[in-house]
Amino acid sequence: MASRLPENRPGQKKMRVFHGPVNIAGIGRILADWQREKGAISDFITYYSDSPITDSSHFSLHLNRHGLFAAQIIAIFFFLRCLFKYDLFNFYSGKSFLPFNLDFPILRLFRKKIVMTYCGSDIRLLEIEKKRNPYWELVKSI
Repeated sequence: MASRLPENRPGQKKMRVFHGPVNIAGIGRILADWQREKGAISDFITYYSDSPITDSSHFSLHLNRHGLFAAQIIAIFFFLRCLFKYDLFNFYSGKSFLPFNLDFPILRLFRKKIVMTYCGSDIRLLEIEKKRNPYWELVKSI
């Protein structure tokens, strides 16, 4: 697997990459910063910020500061903005812009590339963890 982005040639459009909308140990920030160094337009944007100390996103929508209805409206408008701003979408932990990944058919309709990245405990199968790990209930709650 290549560990570099294609070089941007003069007159060539830069790759535009979205990372988010959840923060899993800052992985999205690390990848986005690396992609920025390589010449891509890459942003790590989250829906919620844990705290000013642990939040490593480039920008957070702070949806936890709004009521449920307002948060859903903000998320829909944010999705529409991102639809036209980015070419590639890298989501984390099975989360996307809209509940139940309802945004995926729309992203595919607009020929956007979608990557789903799982990090840590979210890739474990609970049936297997029950048998091998005495602390499986902690994995289940994450």
